[in-house]
Amino acid sequence: MSKPSLVFSTKLECQAIEYNRLLKRAESAFLVGKQQEAESLYLSAFDISLKLLQSPTANRVSIERMVEISNYCFDHCSVLCDCSEYHFLEEAGEALAALLLQSNKSELSSYLLRGYREVANLAFELVRFNQSIRAQEIVNSYIHFERIYKKSH
Repeated sequence: MSKPSLVFSTKLECQAIEYNRLLKRAESAFLVGKQQEAESLYLSAFDISLKLLQSPTANRVSIERMVEISNYCFDHCSVLCDCSEYHFLEEAGEALAALLLQSNKSELSSYLLRGYREVANLAFELVRFNQSIRAQEIVNSYIHFERIYKKSH
């Protein structure tokens, strides 16, 4: 007779599950017109995604998750302005840039750069419509990393 095995999740797995739960709740809140609740849930999911991206086990899925939640926040949260204390696109860009600086795996670097490009594209929309200086800095930083990456690969 075999012993039953204990099933447990790591803290990161639990955070990924919580991220998905928050996304579903945010989508539901948005669909019934609860914009402020949806915004709060999306931003909470963003915070979890940021933690997962900054974890030592960050991978392609972590990068894709960051891009996904950045898009949701961009679409469903209050318009970012340069006077905002919190700027989720800055947070995403800085986290991706930090990982690019640390990454020595060319495959992961490629995913990081693609993710950074997606965040920079969102930032560029803020530059176009709001003339956001902070968003322009995200775009400029991405361009800098893209040039470095192309020279080294």
